[in-house]
Amino acid sequence: MLSYGALAGCLFALGMFVVDSGLAETVQKRGFTLIVIAYLARFLPFTVRMFRAGFQALDREEEDAARLCGHGPVSRAINVVGPRMSGAIAGAAVMAYVLCFTELPATLHTIRPGWQSIQMRIFNMVHYQQIEEVCALCVMVVVMATLPVVVLMTLVRRRWDIL
Repeated sequence: MLSYGALAGCLFALGMFVVDSGLAETVQKRGFTLIVIAYLARFLPFTVRMFRAGFQALDREEEDAARLCGHGPVSRAINVVGPRMSGAIAGAAVMAYVLCFTELPATLHTIRPGWQSIQMRIFNMVHYQQIEEVCALCVMVVVMATLPVVVLMTLVRRRWDIL
């Protein structure tokens, strides 16, 4: 049986393909909503897998102990599950950022007319053979994509040094 979220997603997708509905035109004119939907459709399964691995690594006895001590669901989520899931959350956030930042195909299909991302700029400059600017932009993309990874690794090392 379909859940309400899956049903809403199916109806939204159907509305995007029906030309007379005007939904696709409205979403595209509003800005970057269509790009976000495309990125979610493309990369949400990867982040869900990272969260699932994080949840499977949790110790259920800690949460049961907190429940027996009188902590409610919100308190358990903040004080028990949150600190244990911080690594999975940070890893999923960095992975989603890197994947979305370096994404070209979904951007080409869904970006609003007149807008341009850095990947589209590189794509167009390669076509017009402006090699120097392409090299500079590619170096900038590599730096911007690796920066969050380096920051996360630094924070992880500091955390392990403290422990």
